[in-house]
Amino acid sequence: MYTSDRQNELNRAAEAVSKLGISPATFKDTTVYKRMNVKGKGGQIKLMETQVNKLVGDSNLDGNMLAQNRHYIIDGARILADSGAASLGAATWEADLLPQLLNSELEIEQNGNTIFKMPIADLHKKELANGSNFSVNSEFRSIANPVVLFPQKQFEIKINMPDGTSVPAGTDFYISVEFRAFEAYSK
Repeated sequence: MYTSDRQNELNRAAEAVSKLGISPATFKDTTVYKRMNVKGKGGQIKLMETQVNKLVGDSNLDGNMLAQNRHYIIDGARILADSGAASLGAATWEADLLPQLLNSELEIEQNGNTIFKMPIADLHKKELANGSNFSVNSEFRSIANPVVLFPQKQFEIKINMPDGTSVPAGTDFYISVEFRAFEAYSK
């Protein structure tokens, strides 16, 4: 059952697809994610490419194009991190992001257009300066104007790091980029 906030977000998603002339038959509440080790990476980190395969714990998308009649309406995003895990599958997602990543931007492009671009610092929650803590794993940054991924059009999800910066090469550092979304199937 939806919470009242999630129900409101479903209503917003339905309104967004209606304005686009999409007639969805059904909506499904979902989280789209891509996880990876960014050790030694810098510049532009591409998270979604054509060779990305659906693999539990790594990504729940197959490649960088949605199937026919399938849309994603993204209404929230977050980035989680782990610096002490022995592998991606062992990550607990409780670490703070490195400054190089906090000062980067997350971007989604589809069909040659930037449809989402936001500072990563805005997408990662951590312990507050006064010592009070809240769960990193429960905080999505809401997106006021839902982002729509269209079917059968390639998209890219990437991190643009500041010039001259990179993640240190000596230690594994895992990130999880997650989008709260509604999947809409149209007839």
